[in-house]
Amino acid sequence: MYLDDLPDAAIARRIKAGARGRAITEDGRARAVAFIGDGVSAPEQWIVRFDIAEGEDGRKLLADAFAMTGATTLWYFGGDAVTRQAVTDLNLESSPDLALFVRRAEPVPSGGRLNLRAAPDLDAQTRRLVARHLDHYESPRFAAALSGGEIVGYAVLQELTPTWSEVSTFVFPLARRHGYGAEILAKSADAAENTGRMVCAAVPFGDTAARGVVERAGFRLADYYFTAKPRPKNPLIDR
Repeated sequence: MYLDDLPDAAIARRIKAGARGRAITEDGRARAVAFIGDGVSAPEQWIVRFDIAEGEDGRKLLADAFAMTGATTLWYFGGDAVTRQAVTDLNLESSPDLALFVRRAEPVPSGGRLNLRAAPDLDAQTRRLVARHLDHYESPRFAAALSGGEIVGYAVLQELTPTWSEVSTFVFPLARRHGYGAEILAKSADAAENTGRMVCAAVPFGDTAARGVVERAGFRLADYYFTAKPRPKNPLIDR
């Protein structure tokens, strides 16, 4: 099942918000717009968003966008059917970059070792420590996770739309390797869903530890953000 209303993850929003648009024109009319990374959230050699006018040739326009911008890579969401088709038609080579998860239809029980409580005021040192991992959250909400009366970490929630939130977790180094991350994430997701919201989580594709945490918290893979590049030329064939 694909979720048509699945929103962009927070990191994707940050990447796209800082991008610069370059119009691809023909006969004085813009046929497409390629948005280039800002060099901070995404490399300047990346096209991070590609908008095509209805009825246009995506393959040709994407090739033109690479040539015009000098970009080496296209970064796109798998659910973007128009861009995905252009990638396929241009025979680009895609690799997963970021995995987006949603809650399973029947999430696993979240357990009962921890308690969450609202944490509106974090001290400056803790906020810096947590924000280092989640600086792409524009307006995060925090809940402290307590075990035996001690704070072992934080649940972090970012509202994406009126109906969707993205959840993440931070566990203090001394409290790690006890399974707290998955339990914090599950309890945070439960709390959001109990208010009628839907939840998602995003992790880098190569971060197997983070993927294990979100899967143990009852999430399933929904889709990927991909990077796509021209295939290397074979000198024996491309002559």
